[in-house]
Amino acid sequence: MKLKFGLFIVSLMLSLPVFASDVFIVQSYNIEYEWDAEYVESVQRVLGAEHNYTIRELDSKRKQPEQWKETARQVVEEIKQVQPDIVIVGDDNAMSSVAVALNGSTIPVVFLGVNGTLQDYGVQGSANITGVLERPFFEQSVRHLRKVTDNNSRFLVLMDDSITMRNAVSETYGDQRTATVQNTQVDFFLSNSAEQWKERARTAKDDGYDAIIIGTYHTLRYADDTYFPPADAIAFLRETSVIPVFSFWNIFIGADKAIGGYSITAYEEGKAAARMAQLILRGVSINKVPPITSISGQYVYSKQGLEKWGVKLTTLTRSQAVFVE
Repeated sequence: MKLKFGLFIVSLMLSLPVFASDVFIVQSYNIEYEWDAEYVESVQRVLGAEHNYTIRELDSKRKQPEQWKETARQVVEEIKQVQPDIVIVGDDNAMSSVAVALNGSTIPVVFLGVNGTLQDYGVQGSANITGVLERPFFEQSVRHLRKVTDNNSRFLVLMDDSITMRNAVSETYGDQRTATVQNTQVDFFLSNSAEQWKERARTAKDDGYDAIIIGTYHTLRYADDTYFPPADAIAFLRETSVIPVFSFWNIFIGADKAIGGYSITAYEEGKAAARMAQLILRGVSINKVPPITSISGQYVYSKQGLEKWGVKLTTLTRSQAVFVE
């Protein structure tokens, strides 16, 4: 009975009008990055056009830490001066530098795409911070890909050594970098070295792997500190790998990227965070809107990728999949 009453209250609050509010969005990355573009669009679509939006980006995938952290300090000062009705922060770098700086203030903060824990950031039990903890569907993805690749037994997970990827792996597996999922060995390789990353991809088949699953690859640099652009990294992987390449994230799937997989989508993460923000803007106390984890994934595939690597989907998976090119 209490659950039904709670659902009734939530539905009632969602039916109430929301007056124009000042919504401040802080991106860890930049609007050209597909993940950011998707969740920003989702947030604005759910909340509606009647609000005043201020959007700032830390650009932390392309800038050095001292640069984007200085940008974050400026953004925090701007927020304190503007006093928006709500702040929405995307991903771990904005969480660590902006949300944490606002902890204990009177400004409500909703986060999304955060791979660390609330304890990591010292905001567990915060009176003004809530949001969506992003949790890649590692085990569900591997179980799915075992079927797609005819029950192959070794997968290489290839990632950069960004805060996001370290948190994502550590949250599930702690310090382990090898896991077993349904008799499949899954090895996680995290590195910001472009040379090491490329070599690992180049020798994956010879090292006994049946497939590669990619995480982010956006903080790679050569030994001389030259940036290895993401477009070049995924192009290298696609052209070099003789074993199929899959992804945990939909934004890395496409005709010139990975084949597909059971993926997290930025749009759904943004929508979940926006629903939480919507409740808060309608007057629900933030302590009544507890943090949640990623709700569900989606089968996302590229038809050209399937053809390139000779991968076939079951009739059921194909009927449920979203195809992107």
